[in-house]
Amino acid sequence: MRPTIKVLAAICLLTSCAVMTYGYEPRYWLFGEGNASMVDAAHQAGWGGITYWGADRRDSKMIYYFTSPYLAKQEWAVSGGDKLSALVEAAHAKGMKVAINIEDVNPYHWKQHHWTPDAIRAVAADMAATGVDAVLEECFEVRPDLFLALTRELKQKGVAHISGADGMVQRQRNYTELWPETGVVQVYNYYLKRDRDQDVSVLAQHATLGYGWAKWWGMPTAMISPLEVDWGIATADAPAVVRYMCMIRALQFRVDNFFIYGNMSLFNRTEVQKWIAPYVDKQERARPLLNVVALLAKSSAPDTTEDWTCLLHSGDAITSGAFHGGYDLIVSDKPVAADAYWIYADGAKDLTEPVVALFDTDKPVFLQSYGKIPSRDSATARWKLVLNRCGIDAAAPFAYSDLPQDGKYDGQDFKFTGRDELWGKEKPKGTIIPQRAVSGTVLASGSNVPFILGQNRKYVVTASCIGWQTSCAVSHVLAGCGTTPASNVWGIAGKHVSAFLAIADTELNLRIPGLADGTQMHVVVWDRHGKMKQEAVQRYAAPYKRSLAEYDLILIDTETSSDSPQGRNRDSS
Repeated sequence: MRPTIKVLAAICLLTSCAVMTYGYEPRYWLFGEGNASMVDAAHQAGWGGITYWGADRRDSKMIYYFTSPYLAKQEWAVSGGDKLSALVEAAHAKGMKVAINIEDVNPYHWKQHHWTPDAIRAVAADMAATGVDAVLEECFEVRPDLFLALTRELKQKGVAHISGADGMVQRQRNYTELWPETGVVQVYNYYLKRDRDQDVSVLAQHATLGYGWAKWWGMPTAMISPLEVDWGIATADAPAVVRYMCMIRALQFRVDNFFIYGNMSLFNRTEVQKWIAPYVDKQERARPLLNVVALLAKSSAPDTTEDWTCLLHSGDAITSGAFHGGYDLIVSDKPVAADAYWIYADGAKDLTEPVVALFDTDKPVFLQSYGKIPSRDSATARWKLVLNRCGIDAAAPFAYSDLPQDGKYDGQDFKFTGRDELWGKEKPKGTIIPQRAVSGTVLASGSNVPFILGQNRKYVVTASCIGWQTSCAVSHVLAGCGTTPASNVWGIAGKHVSAFLAIADTELNLRIPGLADGTQMHVVVWDRHGKMKQEAVQRYAAPYKRSLAEYDLILIDTETSSDSPQGRNRDSS
């Protein structure tokens, strides 16, 4: 069924705003408890949207702050007044958009909720009638029947549905069944520290898989980051670091909507956009594409499963490897046209014919398996053929056990953890392929156990889950460039524009994809509080090395413009 005009309008209004000076003009939203009194100041400051807190929960009661004929008749709902109507009227008069947030009454956190599919449909219709442009929620996916009733009613009414999603929702088999039904793929983007001891802690790059899915689904994207709440970034650092994350997400995915949670005085939307847009405009457009293909079981149930969890926790290495190697990224559940492929399969299931066909091309293909890679009688003809293309004889017996945690790639040491936990907390598990079965080249190994091996641009990754330091091998195998394992940075590299945020005190050791030695480049470094540390014009010589302090941002561009420094070198103390 083709989308209606109303549906298309709802989607378009949450994608990039009208083109102005540059081609990239995302919408910036004030995320919090908006009201009509904020509109004039927000509009003058260049903001394109405001969110409104729509409801609270108190035991078995829902307190709602908008006009709802349906809720007015329910004994479990209490009106808290309506300030939404005035906000919608004032915002729309200025050309701004309004989103209502009902996250506090989701069925996961509100244990005494009264939601049924009919009830949420009725409330969705009432919210749409208020004139809002979008509805925000979180955790409704724990009840897929409610999730689908909500999103389909909003879509029918021409209102965009935005489901709050930290990266961890991608552990659920229903992610690829539910999120394409929404209007915008949103990611909470605030946790940056790597390898912490809480499994629920989300790396910035984990969420990147979500944006990769959005690209395949053809959906607009959004990011939420806080300024005044410490959800992984100290509030003293957040005003600068959130700006840096917007820059990186703009360069990675041209993210369409930035929801900034906190006082607008801490985030100058106009200056941020003026800063970001020229870099995006300079960035190379024809980047090669890495297609991550998830061949895992799907369902509409909200169960968290080990296979999807392992893919999620491999996401940091895969996506960082792609971006540091100058590649773009798309995630799908079947191969799409691309320049390279990362197949994440279930070793207990057969491979599909389109996947097998990739191993007869001249394109780079990585194969990673959840669970044991099959061998001998457990290996199908397709598995045997694919493994043979990688220089592996499946006639030998393979084992499945803990893998060494320390490895080497290209003479460099790296950690090979299996989850985002403290180094040493959890051993990665994977397939032990005996040396006698390997006719290809072992590219990375630890204690004589192969981690990455292959031949003719076809590679097997033996672990069911890989940590972020493996990204160095991914980018190098893809493009012969990228960062080293010791470079603790998050970002994107490219011939024209590179941007990296230091996750801790580190040395950036970088080979920029496609860039020739001697090329003139403009380098700017900012510190964790937004202060410029250096601006200089330098000549590139690989590898480019630079010491960075925690939360320093470095931007490198080779496309000169009238406002770029020519021969200037400014350092601030």
